[in-house]
Amino acid sequence: MSKPKARRVDFYPDEYIAGVGGVLRADEQGVYWLLCSLIMSEGGAIIQDDRRLSALCRGRPADVKKIIDRLIQAGKIMRQSDGKLSQNRAQSEVEKSLNRIQTASENGSNGGRPRRNNQQKQRSGKAPGSFSEKLTTNQQPPTSNQQPLEEGSKDPPSQSDVDFSIFWQAYPKRADRKMAEKAFTKASKRTSSETIIAGAVAYAAQRSGQDPKYTKNAATWLNNDCWTDAAGATSHDPIYDGVE
Repeated sequence: MSKPKARRVDFYPDEYIAGVGGVLRADEQGVYWLLCSLIMSEGGAIIQDDRRLSALCRGRPADVKKIIDRLIQAGKIMRQSDGKLSQNRAQSEVEKSLNRIQTASENGSNGGRPRRNNQQKQRSGKAPGSFSEKLTTNQQPPTSNQQPLEEGSKDPPSQSDVDFSIFWQAYPKRADRKMAEKAFTKASKRTSSETIIAGAVAYAAQRSGQDPKYTKNAATWLNNDCWTDAAGATSHDPIYDGVE
């Protein structure tokens, strides 16, 4: 059974600025934001996969590893005894998401009507699952620019859509997005999205400074499983220096 996902979270910009402004560098904030999002997306602590994280950040694995170590030293991210990375506030957002799902399920079984105690909370002006305590600058808020869904709005993007967006941003030649998206969906059945994205990052590095007319279209690259070529080419790539 897959872990629950926090499809939407509350974001407190003032508290975020107070917590990391003047404390974390820009690159550290970026990695911190990504780690919190992954923890919420995967429903709990995540494995520290430096290659995967570097692909998502478009950085060097060794550099990302150093940033994570600094975040742990600063108390922004915690490393559990099993080696996984966690963050208390991100985990609390997962729990809030689960509570919303449970409440919606219970309301559905009652004909769509909210339970009486929820109605009373709504009348009092306090939404279920909201924080009653004032957050301090030591307590880091979740990081997401995804706004709560309103009635009649579209469903949140699927994990496949998110993975393709990451791939599309990483790939060095963006042409014919629809064809590329179809090819990505098929390719994801042959290997993991993380492998494809890492291959795209490596191919982008390989093509950097080269004549773009010789860069493969994304659909062609995907249909021919070219991420396997990238994996072989990067086995001795200096970008992976310091990563086992």
